[in-house]
Amino acid sequence: MAEPVRSRPHFPPGYLGDLSGKKQIEWSTVRALLESVKIFWLGTVRPDGRPHATPIWGAWVNDTYYWDGSPEARWARNLAANPAIVVHIEQNGTAVMIEGDASFESIDEETLKALVASYGARYSYKPDHLDDWYVVRPKRVIAIPGDLAEAAKFTF
Repeated sequence: MAEPVRSRPHFPPGYLGDLSGKKQIEWSTVRALLESVKIFWLGTVRPDGRPHATPIWGAWVNDTYYWDGSPEARWARNLAANPAIVVHIEQNGTAVMIEGDASFESIDEETLKALVASYGARYSYKPDHLDDWYVVRPKRVIAIPGDLAEAAKFTF
C-alpha cells in the first residue's frame, strides 16, 4: 500500500509559533502505535444526531482498521444509519484519530491470518471467521504527539 500524503493539521496563525524546521511525526511511527494499541475508541453518531463513543478491541492491518461485534450494539446500529466514524487511540502520549466510513464485509484468508496474529498478540481472543467484519479504510489520520508542533495529518 502506498504511503499516505503527510501535511500539517490546521492550527490558527501563530498558535504554535514558527513551525519552520519542525519535524512531523512519521507515518511508520503512527502505524506502529496503531498496530500495538489494545483499546480503540469508536466515535459514531446516533440517528438523532447525538454522539456516541465506546471502547472496543480491534486490529490495524494493512493500513485498515478491523473489528467484529454484534450488529445490535449501539455503535453498529449507529453505523447502519450513518457510516461516518472516527476511531481514536492514545498510546505513549500520542493521540491518533482515524476518520472514514465504516463498512460491514467479509474478508479473505490472508487478512484473517493477519487478524489472528494481531489479536493473538494483544488479546485472549483469536477470530476464526471470514464474514461479519466491520472495516474502516481511512480517508484521513491525524496524529498529535506530546509536542504539538510535530502533529501531522495523513491523507489517503
